[in-house]
Amino acid sequence: MLRTLLTLTLLLPIVVVRADEAAPAKAVELTDKWTTLVLIKRSVPAAQEIPKEILVDSPQEFAFEGPHPDHPHLLGHFRTDGRYMLKAGALQREFGNSALLRLPHADQFDLEGIVQLGKEGGCLFLFGWDEESRSGYCVYHTHLRVSGHHWHLCEIKDGKAVPDSDQFLLQRQVEGQGALRIRIAENKLTLQVANAYILKEHELPNYRAGRVLLGTYSPRYGAKDIGVKSLRMKAN
Repeated sequence: MLRTLLTLTLLLPIVVVRADEAAPAKAVELTDKWTTLVLIKRSVPAAQEIPKEILVDSPQEFAFEGPHPDHPHLLGHFRTDGRYMLKAGALQREFGNSALLRLPHADQFDLEGIVQLGKEGGCLFLFGWDEESRSGYCVYHTHLRVSGHHWHLCEIKDGKAVPDSDQFLLQRQVEGQGALRIRIAENKLTLQVANAYILKEHELPNYRAGRVLLGTYSPRYGAKDIGVKSLRMKAN
């Protein structure tokens, strides 16, 4: 019997799991009813891994080239060097400067929740993100100490910003705790961050269904932290 088991074991294929496949994104099928993705009910003193009941994850391998690779203050080469973890009653960035939370795949959708924003630095939101081609739309924030807080929108295709797609949206300081609301309806984006409107029904002409992500990146003055206390999402 033992000899038979050993023979079968030797015949089984050896499966090698790559590091970036060891913790796959959590699969969620959105409906027209609200699905709770994040609801933090407890505060922990030390950083912990994102619990299984929370339906978002933090990708470890994620990179693309923004529209300004040589600019010290705008979005250039993005590569995750940190991750989100549970800490002090919210999902927060730990370790490096660039980290993301990955939300479900969606087409037309509504998202709302409560977030905490730092005072300055870089943050971004990705919409309709195709993980194979590394394509989608990106809204990003940067802080220039002379001219203030800038919000931009650009399109990414095949891992690089589409030439001339970078648009300056507005100059607005957004910080503290407040509501995050994101809506895409008829390929038009509405984005409200910590109670402040960044976009209202802004058309995304090349939008396709894909992942939604949010997080931080690091221009010259560092990352603008986004702590997430709650999120819920539905298809529309």
